[in-house]
Amino acid sequence: MKKFAICVAMLVSAASVFSQAEKIKEAKKLAGGETPDFAKAISTINEALQNPATANDVEAWYTKGLIYSKQFDFEADKRFQVPPQTPDVNIQSEAAYNAYKTWLIADSLDVIESQNNPKRKGKLKYHNDIVKKVYANKDYLNNYGAILFQNGKAVEANKVFADVAALPETKLFKGYEKLNPNDSLFINARDNYKLTLRNVYNDVLSNGDTAKAEKIAIDANKKYPEDPTFLTLTLQHDLWAGRSEQAKTKLDKAIQMNPNSFVYYLVRANINGLTAKTRPAADADYKKALSMNPESYDITYAYGDYKKMVGDDHYEEAINVERKDPAKAKAEREQFVANYNEAINYIEKARAMKSPADPGLLDNLAKVYAKLRSYYYSIKDNANFNKYDKLMKDTRAAM
Repeated sequence: MKKFAICVAMLVSAASVFSQAEKIKEAKKLAGGETPDFAKAISTINEALQNPATANDVEAWYTKGLIYSKQFDFEADKRFQVPPQTPDVNIQSEAAYNAYKTWLIADSLDVIESQNNPKRKGKLKYHNDIVKKVYANKDYLNNYGAILFQNGKAVEANKVFADVAALPETKLFKGYEKLNPNDSLFINARDNYKLTLRNVYNDVLSNGDTAKAEKIAIDANKKYPEDPTFLTLTLQHDLWAGRSEQAKTKLDKAIQMNPNSFVYYLVRANINGLTAKTRPAADADYKKALSMNPESYDITYAYGDYKKMVGDDHYEEAINVERKDPAKAKAEREQFVANYNEAINYIEKARAMKSPADPGLLDNLAKVYAKLRSYYYSIKDNANFNKYDKLMKDTRAAM
């Protein structure tokens, strides 16, 4: 009786495999001919892949990728119809990506089967065909990422760009002489990946998940340590958490590794500028960043805003007419005026770099003029009071 049960089980298993093999053939047929039904073909092959008997069948996975590839070719062939039609790039790009992702699975299963099947003797059945087809359509992979991003699907786009950037390093293309990781295609994919990753980071942060956003920044910084973008994001989290010394230690190491990145000096200047004790170091870093990029609006404006902040430290003492120490009062007033004049110089320079001027910059500049007006009022200097009163009003009128 037990032997009979085993035989029945074997027959059922064999029937199941046969049935799924028929589905594979049916899927191929649906994707062929003059009027292919790609949606039904994918649905049919998915039925085979959902069956435990053929879930890891290399032919089934290869066939699924082949259906997507045929969909790509069907669109491309529209150019040769009478009359000619324009291929749908969206369909082609999605099909190229789906084929690639599916064939990655097929190729890995092909390797396993070639090693486990004595008849195969280590020979790959589908590998060369897969590589050839993926290579031919590789340019469309970036297109698919761009389409997703334009449609507001940053997370999905991010994954696509990451896949394309990693394409030369996959086992699928290992040793394939035509695939150069320094090709513009892959460089653009890396750049787009970083761009969309920043977008994903911002979305996560805006939804209030600070911990997840920080993890995204940390992981990205580990993957691209040479890119200052992600390091600055991790530093932002350090500052929010009160870890300013840790942030400065990270920056010091980053500057040692890449002393030509003005971004690092600018970020360190921002951190050192937060306390009076470290402001001399901040001033040095701002000047270093400016010397490296003298035409930068952001650095020029940041340095002007910093000089305003330093001037603010002396403002209350500068307008304190009751101060009993004349020498100290004179020193405070000189510090206030000197820093505010520098602030005006750099903020005005930044203003000239952009037209129309940023309303935020104009508001900041108006505040500088307003404090200078108050200062000259306190020391009864009517000429300068009237000068800065007019500048303040003119600046606010320009907003």
